[in-house]
Amino acid sequence: RNLFNTILKSLPGLRDVVFMALFLMVTFGILGLHLFGGVMHRHCRLTPQPIHFSPDARSVSATCKGWCFDDTGSNEFQTTLVFDLFCRNHPKCNATYAAGGDYLLWPIDPAQGDRFCHEYKCASSDSIFLLAEEGGITASDLSTQLLIPLNITADGSQYETACGSNLARDAFYSPGIA
Repeated sequence: RNLFNTILKSLPGLRDVVFMALFLMVTFGILGLHLFGGVMHRHCRLTPQPIHFSPDARSVSATCKGWCFDDTGSNEFQTTLVFDLFCRNHPKCNATYAAGGDYLLWPIDPAQGDRFCHEYKCASSDSIFLLAEEGGITASDLSTQLLIPLNITADGSQYETACGSNLARDAFYSPGIA
């Protein structure tokens, strides 16, 4: 009983400590949001721009975000190769596309894991070649039909990855700027 009474008598004195702790947590929370807002979305990406899969890719090219592709082929790019490489084995992309909808994705380089980029410069990678190999696409087809037409520089089996953020408000690495 004495312990309970002692705790009740100490509560008014703890009021100021609780208010100070709450004030500091809110202040540092707001500061953290402003300092680190969006940085956690910056990853090393397999492509310099997002990939937009649309059944009518040729007609949406004016409103397209990133690179627009379909699964029928095109003059400039072998878009069926891009579709097979990134969308066909991606359940959500494939289902959305099959239902006639658009799907936007920007693949993260698995070789560089969940490492954030900005101050860290994305290293060259062979991930896209490994991904193509798993899908039965040869390295030479990948280079001649995708990497070269898209101006993605490759040195042997290594190619340049890009730092990108999927947030449109990111001033340095958003899909519209990257």
